Amino acid sequence: MKCASILIKKNGKFRGIQRYKCVHCSTQFQLSKRKDLSLTRKKLWYEFCFQYATIDTLKGRYIKSEKWVRNQLSLYQLPERSVTPRAMVAIMDATKVGYEWLFVVRDLHAKENVYMAVVSSETTFCYQLAMQKLTQREFVISALVGDGKTRFPAVSAAGTL
Repeated sequence: MKCASILIKKNGKFRGIQRYKCVHCSTQFQLSKRKDLSLTRKKLWYEFCFQYATIDTLKGRYIKSEKWVRNQLSLYQLPERSVTPRAMVAIMDATKVGYEWLFVVRDLHAKENVYMAVVSSETTFCYQLAMQKLTQREFVISALVGDGKTRFPAVSAAGTL
């Protein structure tokens, strides 16, 4: 509204959205109250990841297009989690997720992922980089399990595999 007048009247609907008209300056406008989609995105992400719902299933459930579902999934921001440094037994491995390789370090006893990185392939450099990053973040690694093979860092040279 240009004139900031409070005298307005309804002026029909366009594509299901109510339009208004200012009595003083005859400006037409519509109130745009955009719906907060953060909870919808969170629910959509949860169903997609943990209930294994396909895009086609979600499309039907939410009565939206495939493009809308994919956009909402890509716009979802994962909550940042801070992992507290501790002594741990680390399990390290790379796994293929879709078309990407993901290198994961997991605490054996806490059952928590403490490091993740997207890699091109599983190499010893991935293991060395993960060890370096974890020691920088003040983790104390008492033992490693990589591809089912156990190694104790105290036995090997400092931080190398």
